[in-house]
Amino acid sequence: MAMRAVAALGAFSVAEQAVWVTVLVVASRRGGPVETGWVSVALLAPAALVAPRAARRLSAPTVRAPLATGYAIQTAAMVLAALVLVLDLDARLFYAAAALVTVATVMSRPAHHAFLAQLGSPVRATVATGVVSGGAQLAGPLVAAATLHAAGPTQVLLVGAGLSLAATAFTTGLGHHRPTVVARRVPRAADPRTASASSIASVLRGRTPAARRCVLLLFTVLGAVAVVLGAIETLATQVAQVAQVATNSGRRVDADGSTTGMLMAAAGGGLLVGAWWCGRVIARRSECTAMRVGALCTATGLLAMGLPLGLAWSMAAFAVTGMGMQAVTVAGWVLLHRRVCCDDPAQVSNVFGVLEAQHLAANGVGAMAAGLALGHSGMWPVLVVAALVVPLAMSALSIERLGHLPAPMSIIVPPSVGV
Repeated sequence: MAMRAVAALGAFSVAEQAVWVTVLVVASRRGGPVETGWVSVALLAPAALVAPRAARRLSAPTVRAPLATGYAIQTAAMVLAALVLVLDLDARLFYAAAALVTVATVMSRPAHHAFLAQLGSPVRATVATGVVSGGAQLAGPLVAAATLHAAGPTQVLLVGAGLSLAATAFTTGLGHHRPTVVARRVPRAADPRTASASSIASVLRGRTPAARRCVLLLFTVLGAVAVVLGAIETLATQVAQVAQVATNSGRRVDADGSTTGMLMAAAGGGLLVGAWWCGRVIARRSECTAMRVGALCTATGLLAMGLPLGLAWSMAAFAVTGMGMQAVTVAGWVLLHRRVCCDDPAQVSNVFGVLEAQHLAANGVGAMAAGLALGHSGMWPVLVVAALVVPLAMSALSIERLGHLPAPMSIIVPPSVGV
């Protein structure tokens, strides 16, 4: 059952990445890099604002099939965006439809994690989620590139709608289970039904001061990873130019985007490997070890990007950076499931909804900051600062203390379910 949910998330994630690339390509063709930047902000901002509340509503007990419902909404939004392109309507209508797609997609990951929490032992499925997310970062842009080359942006949106429809089919029948609460009750102040669904305050409510500090710092680390991801997306073109010059390819500018695509594909491969490696480290040692090594890999890979040693070296640097970021992210997810989230699906969805909003906002901040800094200071200062972001966030976090936080006070034993 958990693997059906993970497979659906994989199909959805490929569609999400392919559609995102396609929207940015359309914006670039119509208005160049300036319009692309504004469109990115216009897509991310409403999604970041909506994410926590939408995720909470989708995981409410009144929604009988939250995963299938979310994927069905996304399918409809992608079809609408494709229809706008087919009818050749105003670009603003297309961007509005694309924003609706982005808003619809932010509901899926929180609902997915809420479903995993109902299965009682979500660690293996959480690691599998990281693996398929990394694979989607690799496959999504490749699907977009191949479809754009062979057909066009409308067909990419229709392919994405088809993948979201497949995710809907995978999750049909996966609804809320009726768990059995054992012995220990949730304190009234921590009851997720009394918390606001729209801010980090709802995640912290009812926790001890020490637990609040650790939760805040864990969110800080995951936010730092999102900032670095945004910076990398901005840096990719500049690093591609350096790599081409170093390999004497005869092209000083990444005119067709192929080298940039290869670097981002290498980062996607690193994400895939990082999630798999993180799962093995968690099984043998701890989440804390995975986070430490992941932060070191992230910093090392970023610094290596600035060395003009050729395309192969740059691809390896992107892969190592992606591996490190995904290791930190997956370990953070596991810690959220084990040490932060209550077993109530609404509370789990609330926590990951807030995290989704933070990720979108931090990603945008990283992209904008890196773009401005590149224009004023060049590539190396940006790489050095980006390399320090995750280790500095980690230095403030007492990983050992977080690892020894007591588990949430309610223990839920789910009915017999298959994984």
